[in-house]
Amino acid sequence: MELAWEPDQAEKPPIDGPMRKDFQGASNTFGRGQTFMDTFREDQTAKDLRSRIEILPKGPEWKAMAWQTQYPTKHPLTGYYCDPLECLQYLLRNPLIKDHINFTSFCLWTNTGKLMRIYSEWLSGDVAWNMQEQLPEDATLLGTILTLDKTQLTVMTGHCSACPVLISLADIDPDFQKNAEI
Repeated sequence: MELAWEPDQAEKPPIDGPMRKDFQGASNTFGRGQTFMDTFREDQTAKDLRSRIEILPKGPEWKAMAWQTQYPTKHPLTGYYCDPLECLQYLLRNPLIKDHINFTSFCLWTNTGKLMRIYSEWLSGDVAWNMQEQLPEDATLLGTILTLDKTQLTVMTGHCSACPVLISLADIDPDFQKNAEI
C-alpha cells in the first residue's frame, strides 16, 4: 500500500522520498515487567560476579591495519591483530596457568640407568636443550606455538573468510593444555 501526503498537513509541502505513517492505536512498548537486565542488576550474586570480572587483568587490545596488496581488490583489505608479545605476556601472567608453566629445559629417562630417553614435550627435546646452552645464565627460553585456522565466515553473502593465526606457549604443561580451555 502506498502512503501519500495528507491534506491536513497543508503547511508542509510534499517532499520526494518515503513517508511514514504509524498505525493509530498500536503499542509502542513491549512489556511492563522487569527485563532480564533489571533482574541481573538487582541480583547480589551477579553483582559479586561483575565486581570480580572487573578486577581480572585485561587481555591484549585488538588493532587494525590496512593491508596493501600487489593487485587491486574489489574491497580494501584490513588486518586485525593483537601484538604477539602482549599475547605471550598475557599468558605468562594468567593466574589459571601460573602453576602449569615450565621454564627449564630437561632430559627425562625411563630409569636411573639412562638407557632410554623420553621426549614428552618441547622442553624435553634436544633443540630446547641446545638453545638454552646458547643463552646467558638465568635467561628463560620461551617456545611459541603458531597455528593457522582458515575459517569461512560467509558463503551466500560474499564468500568472506578469515585466516586467524593463533599463538600459545609451548612451555605450558601439555596435560594441562589438553584438559583446559584458556
